[in-house]
Amino acid sequence: MIEVHFIVEEDFHGHRLDHYLARKIRRLSRTRIQEVIRTQLALERRGEAPVRLRPSSTVAAGDRLTIRRPARPEPVVPRDFAVLHDDAEVMVIDKPAGLPVHATARYHFNTVTRVLGEKFPGQGLQIAHRLDRETSGLLVFARDEPTKIALQDGWDWVVKHYLAVVQGSMPATGAFRSLLAENRAHNVYSTSDPTVGRPCVTGFRLLREFNGHSLLDLELVTGRKHQIRVHLADDGHPVCGDRRYGGPPHTRLALHAQCLEFPHPATGEPLRFTARPPEGFAGLAGPLGADDLAGWGLGPRD
Repeated sequence: MIEVHFIVEEDFHGHRLDHYLARKIRRLSRTRIQEVIRTQLALERRGEAPVRLRPSSTVAAGDRLTIRRPARPEPVVPRDFAVLHDDAEVMVIDKPAGLPVHATARYHFNTVTRVLGEKFPGQGLQIAHRLDRETSGLLVFARDEPTKIALQDGWDWVVKHYLAVVQGSMPATGAFRSLLAENRAHNVYSTSDPTVGRPCVTGFRLLREFNGHSLLDLELVTGRKHQIRVHLADDGHPVCGDRRYGGPPHTRLALHAQCLEFPHPATGEPLRFTARPPEGFAGLAGPLGADDLAGWGLGPRD
């Protein structure tokens, strides 16, 4: 069985139960939320006996909601990863492509957060940012809430570099600047409306061209969900293997979080981490050489 717990926040005191769940689990339709309330949900309220729940029931601050459902078979994913750094405040890992960070409708046991809990039980590791399931590379965790907040508050100032293989020929250097907005109906992001969304900036440098494709070093100046993938797709150069945004076929999403630089949240000491792209990353480009990874302190690999 899978259990998902929520503690109702002060901001939601007095809200309808179905509206609260819609805010907390946005992927669920209204019909599905009503079914969850009817068949899978329990509410605990201090000092009160359990009551029959309806979509129109109201929640109170401090209520404990538990969704309990049978576990479904999950897709097989890689569950092994390297720990690149570990101290009293921060842990940095090299996440494999295919392993989701958080639980979703399809993944509950096969996630980074679940595997970390198994490998380091009781340590309370908290994720400081995110990577898409298909993206490999560097992922940072905090060991307590103040460290997590410090990392997240300064995340736009963290130096973040990615490698990507994209369709078509690109200029030697450049940058994308736009507003990025979410289209919840289709579970995608877009820069098509210049008046709606959050500002985002992605810089790029061409490393080399091959067979109608380009290998890019990308700097994520801001840190929005799907930012790199949307900027490149909207420019007509989608990332290879990106089925969601129209990328050409590839064995995997050719996007890798390669380098992070940020001050240590406790000491202020400059930290710099690099992760080699995994085997099979470039594929269409052939093996990556030392020139492709120059400046990152990485030896040649695929």
